[in-house]
Amino acid sequence: MKERDELKQITSRMKWEKINNIAEKVGEIPKACVFAADFDSKDMVHLADTILDKTGGTAAVFAPAGTGYAFVLMSRTEDMRPMAAEMKEAFGSKGGGKPEAVQGRTEAKEKELKGFFAEKGYVMF
Repeated sequence: MKERDELKQITSRMKWEKINNIAEKVGEIPKACVFAADFDSKDMVHLADTILDKTGGTAAVFAPAGTGYAFVLMSRTEDMRPMAAEMKEAFGSKGGGKPEAVQGRTEAKEKELKGFFAEKGYVMF
């Protein structure tokens, strides 16, 4: 049990370091789109929130989930529900949330998602 708890703490610290490293790379970019492997929904929310603490803008975070991607769309400046609706129309994505934060899943491919967000002025990470 002790060894398991120690491993959980190590894993948690490593994820926080990864989150902070990604947020540092994003820097002051007001619209960031990040693809992060090995993140669960809680990690994705923490990453988006950490990015927004730096930029005050908008973050779209994706992580592999099954045959597609889980996503978190967050903003401190705009309602993200219309973006989620556009994703639903374009890719059949599912999800929902509040104006400042939407979570969901999509079967879209990484290339399709990157193209979709690049057209909207997002910088890819």
